[in-house]
Amino acid sequence: MIKRLGIVTGAFFAAILLFGLTVPSTGLAKATCSTGVTTIAGTVNGGLTVTGGTCVVTGATIHGGIDQSGGNLTVCDSKIDGGLNATGGSVDVLGEVDTGTCAGNQINGHISFSGLNFVEVDSDTIHGGADVDSNDFAEVESNDIKGSLNCAGNTAITDDGLPNSVTGAETGQCSGF
Repeated sequence: MIKRLGIVTGAFFAAILLFGLTVPSTGLAKATCSTGVTTIAGTVNGGLTVTGGTCVVTGATIHGGIDQSGGNLTVCDSKIDGGLNATGGSVDVLGEVDTGTCAGNQINGHISFSGLNFVEVDSDTIHGGADVDSNDFAEVESNDIKGSLNCAGNTAITDDGLPNSVTGAETGQCSGF
């Protein structure tokens, strides 16, 4: 029986490596994306940490926010309670409604992106404001931001002619967005 369990376990991990891991989390205490492709769906209690790999959050509720120090992150049609803090990584996409590939999100908390290669924040409702600083390229478009939108030091930044609704100040590179 133990030998059979080892074969099944090995096959399971081989499938994860080959096809990516989907975590249909129902009340997970905390989730982590570190290697390969990981999909998070359902409810996560305790937040999400992204340190590497590709993390896809879709149709999820994340209680405790998202902290990212590496890897790629895509969040579609999800609710994040606790904000998002990305201080490193390659690509972050929060909604991409203009292409029809990724529905916007509800974020209850501040979002901050710094030091990424590419950031897209599209058609999200953000209760807590946003900081987009020192990224290579950023698109901040069609969002409903309850708070300030602050942008500085980005190599390139645009709203693609799709203005945001911002209740607070729009400062730096995001003035007039």
